[in-house]
Amino acid sequence: MRGSSAVGDFNIVSQWLLSKRIDEYSADKTPPTVLVNTPKNSGTVIAGANGKALIDARISDNIGNARVDFYIDNVLQYAVPVRLQRTTQTTPAYYSSSAAVSWDIKNFAAGSAHTIYAKVYDLTGNSAVSLAIKVTVGTQTPTVTSVNGQQTISP
Repeated sequence: MRGSSAVGDFNIVSQWLLSKRIDEYSADKTPPTVLVNTPKNSGTVIAGANGKALIDARISDNIGNARVDFYIDNVLQYAVPVRLQRTTQTTPAYYSSSAAVSWDIKNFAAGSAHTIYAKVYDLTGNSAVSLAIKVTVGTQTPTVTSVNGQQTISP
């Protein structure tokens, strides 16, 4: 009679858990969700000192992993892999996170209008697209501050 080993038992349990997770993935028909948080719709985007502005999206899914693609004017600009964090201890599990990119706007004309949206994918290939937001590239007027005869110019 053959005895069991801790390693053997661990391998059997690991294989069983992996097969359960694969079954969960293959049965998944629930699309993820995505919402562009920043910038706000109809807002003005102003670059920071580095010439970049933040684009941030909130994502969620029932599986736990996703990729977010950010589109500007219907052109894919950024693809961001995301590891979602479990937000509830309920069954089924629910995962969420955010994804952010720095949009280099210094080459966009002030006053130009742009459309931004995000598309999210989960591990099983389900996907969803956020509502598109419209933004205008603004200009940052320098501020001149005078203290004790010293002038400071800041963007």
